[in-house]
Parts: sequence; C-alpha cells; structure tokens
Amino acid sequence: MYNPIVRLNTNVCKVCKRSFKNEKALKDHIFNKRVNDKKHMLFKKQIRLMRFESAKLKCPICKQKIFRLMGMHFKFAVDIKHKKYLREQREFLVNKYLSGLHCSDILKIKNKYTNNFSYKYIAFLIKKSIGRYKFDSNSKIILSKKRKKYWNNFSINERKQIMEKVREAEWSELSPEERRNHPWVIAGRKASLKSTKRGSKNQQYAFELLKKKLPKFDWKYNYSINNEWHADIAAPDKLIFIEWDGRYHFIPIHGQSYLNNRINRDKIKDRIITQNLKGFLIRVKDEGRANQKFVEEKINEISKLLGDNIPKGVLIRI
Repeated sequence: MYNPIVRLNTNVCKVCKRSFKNEKALKDHIFNKRVNDKKHMLFKKQIRLMRFESAKLKCPICKQKIFRLMGMHFKFAVDIKHKKYLREQREFLVNKYLSGLHCSDILKIKNKYTNNFSYKYIAFLIKKSIGRYKFDSNSKIILSKKRKKYWNNFSINERKQIMEKVREAEWSELSPEERRNHPWVIAGRKASLKSTKRGSKNQQYAFELLKKKLPKFDWKYNYSINNEWHADIAAPDKLIFIEWDGRYHFIPIHGQSYLNNRINRDKIKDRIITQNLKGFLIRVKDEGRANQKFVEEKINEISKLLGDNIPKGVLIRI
C-alpha cells in the first residue's frame, strides 16, 4: 500500500469525515485501493503533490523535483535525454575513479554528474561499469595510498603515540584470556591459516597468469615435493619451482624466533630443490598487499628467465 512521507497532522478524513485511531490509520484508509471514489482520488492526488513541495532535489534533465533518491529517478527513466546523461555520467565517474580518485573524493567534485547523488549510487555505477573484482582491487590500492599519505604527515614517534592510545583504549581492560578470544584475534588466526593453505591473493593471481602465458609447463599449485616439503608453484616435469615469499619470510611479524625458523626452513628447501632435485628455483619477494600490476611485472620477469635454456640447480631471487 502506497503511504507517502508527508505529515497530515490529523486523524480525520477531510472527504468522508471519518475519525481514525491515528494518522497512519488515516493514510491507510486514503490510499486503500478499494477507496476509489472521485473525491478520495482527488484528495489522494493532492497529498502526493504535497510530498514534493518540500523536495530539495531536482533532476538536471527534466527539472522534476525528486523527494529522496535521484538514482531511482534515473533507473526508471527511459527517454533518450536521461539515457544520454546516464551514459555520460558513467564515463565521467569511471575515468575519475581509474585516475586514482576514490568515490568519496569524486563526490567532492561539484558538477552535474555528482550533485545530489549519494556515495552508494556512485559506487554502484562504477562497480557495474568496470566489474566488482576490478572495483574492489582498485579501491584497496587507492585507500592504501591515502593511508600512506595520511601517516606520512606524522613522525615515527607521533605514530607510536597515536597507536599506543588506540591499543590502550581497545585492550587495556581485557584479560589475557579475553584478548586471545577477541574477534579481531580470532579473525587474524583464521586469515593466517587460510593464507598458509591457499597462499596470498598475489600468489593465486600469479598462478593464473602463468597458466595463461606459459601453458606448456603444466603448472601445479601448492605442489608436494615430498611428505614434508611443498612448493608454492611448480612445473615438476621441467623441475621448475617458484616460491612466492610474503613479508613473514623476512620481517618478524610473528616474532624474531618465528622469523629465524622460517629463514632456516627456506634454506633447507633451497638445498632440497637445487642440490637434491637439481631443479631451477625462483624466489619472488612480495612486500605488499594485493597488487595485480606488481604480479604482472614479476610474471614477465619469470617468463624471460624460462627461455630456451632453463638452468638446473640454480636459485634466482627477483
């Protein structure tokens, strides 16, 4: 039942003079489909017009007043002018987004393509135009740059002071047991376990690129060398092994003892592949977050290394 957002400030119908329990009940009576005499229909039309008297939005094409959502107006518009405007708006938003501006930054641009539109609608149009995966990955890159730019305004000591306040506010009143069971800690453990089993997004993307660019090598993901050791990516028939080393291979994220153990295990794996198997091992150093451009550059380097003469018993770091 259509019930417009407008205040009648009464519970008495002006047409039939019936009294109702409250204003909502009065609106249900007026907009009931069974109440269809001419007087009630005319009164219903007046109420609908009242709704738009206070409307602050206006369509830039047809100049019609919009009560709440400009995006819904364009969604149901079918004439050529509205469609042309929508096409130009999408092109403008996508170009700005791909140039490095986030949706919140695009909203700050005051023109006919952004005025009176919501953040949600602008994000929806961009996502629909370029695809969800590209939108999400690009958003991460843009937000990462904004975070770096923000934190570069602070010295190292100032950063430590800010983070100390955050830790104090979040963890000071928690017992050791409560900290271990905190949702953030649990989520971090799950993410770490998932990453260990499946590899990072960069590593997964690298595997997909290798299969497309170098299909003749019959690539295997998370390949078992023996019962204890495995390689991230391998072409076992050609004795080619690729280790995609994330930050925990060279930064003490989980503590210095964990890092030392990881370094020792990497050295043992290097010897097994290069000396025992006489294989060709490539170690890729990945210091950052998901970054398709970085992965594509590394795959291009690997493609050049895997030419006609593939070396044996050699370790190369890139």
